[in-house]
Amino acid sequence: MLKWREKVEGTCRFQYSTGGEALLNFQPMSNNILEYKTAHGKDPQQLDDEVNKLIANGFEPHGSPYTDASDGSFDVWQAMVKYRAG
Repeated sequence: MLKWREKVEGTCRFQYSTGGEALLNFQPMSNNILEYKTAHGKDPQQLDDEVNKLIANGFEPHGSPYTDASDGSFDVWQAMVKYRAG
């Protein structure tokens, strides 16, 4: 079990019931997001290709990729954002 201990400058410190610690970094949601897109691939290589195309057009990955294999396929997605200048 994880128990929250403290938040210091964008890092949350958690204590495991077994005695270990976990540090999780976070960034607050930015008001500077100009555009949001979701890259999609039928496999990781296809997703890489789509993400690289969006990066070349000024987008950045946002969060972790996610998958759905519920129908027997292995589709994978990645949130992408473009920030306002400045």
